Amino acid sequence: MEKILKENVEQFIEIAKEYELELVEQKVLQYGVNLKFCRGSASSNLTIYYGKKKGISIVKSQKESSLDILFDRAINELLGIIISPDELVATSKPKRHVSTYSDDEIHSWRSWIGSDESGKGDFFGPLVVTAFHCYHEDIKVLREMGVQDSKKLTAPMILKIAEKIMERFPKQYSTFALIPKKYNELYVNFGKSGKKLDHLLAWMHSKAIANLVKLSTPEGLVIDKFTSERIISPFLNFEKLDYDLKLIPKGERDVAVAAASILARYKYVKGMDFYSKSYGLTLPKGGGKQTLVAGREFIKLHSKEKLVEVAKLHFVNYTKL
Repeated sequence: MEKILKENVEQFIEIAKEYELELVEQKVLQYGVNLKFCRGSASSNLTIYYGKKKGISIVKSQKESSLDILFDRAINELLGIIISPDELVATSKPKRHVSTYSDDEIHSWRSWIGSDESGKGDFFGPLVVTAFHCYHEDIKVLREMGVQDSKKLTAPMILKIAEKIMERFPKQYSTFALIPKKYNELYVNFGKSGKKLDHLLAWMHSKAIANLVKLSTPEGLVIDKFTSERIISPFLNFEKLDYDLKLIPKGERDVAVAAASILARYKYVKGMDFYSKSYGLTLPKGGGKQTLVAGREFIKLHSKEKLVEVAKLHFVNYTKL
C-alpha cells in the first residue's frame, strides 16, 4: 500500500472515531482501501483511492444511509472540497437582519450557531472553520468546562476542553477544513475570479454552518467578524431558514463562538501534528522567523515543490525560502 494512502486511511479512521463511527471491516483494493463503519444499527462503507496524478479521492456507497451526513463531515475534514469559482457566488442576496456589534449586548436567543476559524495566520497547516450549535441551557455547562476565548488558553487546555465539548455535544458541532494543497488551489481559483481570502473564509463558514442547519433550525448566527457583511452574507443563503446574522468583533465573547474557536484550534493542532509526523519535521505554528527555519529544513528533506502540501504559498514567507 502506498505510504500516502496508508496515512490518509489512518487519519480518516481517527476522524471517524470523533463522530462515533466504528470501523468494522477494512479491505485493501488495487488502488485503494474500502472501509466499512457502523454506528448503532446503521452501517455503510466508502473507499479511499490514491493515484499519483489525481491524489486522494473518496467514494461513498451509492446506497443511502443515515451515516451519510457524518461521512460527509469526516470527508470534508480530511480532504476539503474544490469547486469552481462560479459555484462560490450566491445568485441572490438573502433577506435577513444583519447586525454588527461592539458592545456586550449580543443577543437573547435560545438557540443559535456560532462559528470561528483557525489557521488563517499560520504559514504551515490547514485552514479550519468550526460551527457550534448552542442552546440556552448549554451555556452553564460550557462555561464550567472552561470555554472562553481560545487565545487566552494554553495548548494543553484547548485540547482538554475541546475533547470535553466533543464528548458532551457530539451532534452540535461541524468542522470544515482545507488541507494546504486544497487551500492553495482554491486560493488561486478565487483570485482568478477577483476574490480574496475573505471570500474563501466566508464560503468555509457557510459550509460548516450548513452541516448544522441540515439538522436544526437556529434563531440566528453569530460569526467572529473577519470581513464585511457585503462579502459574507451572500454565502449564507440557506433554504427554508429565516434567521438573524450578527457579525461581532471579538466574537469569542459569545459562548457558541468561543466553543467553535476552541474546536477549530483543536483540529488545526491535530492537523499540524499529523503533518509533522508524516514529513519527519516539527512544523511551527504562526508566521514568524521560526517558519523560515523550518521551511528551509523542509526543502532540504523534501524539495520546495512539496511545500504546497504543508504550507500556504501566498504568504510572504514562501518568497523568502
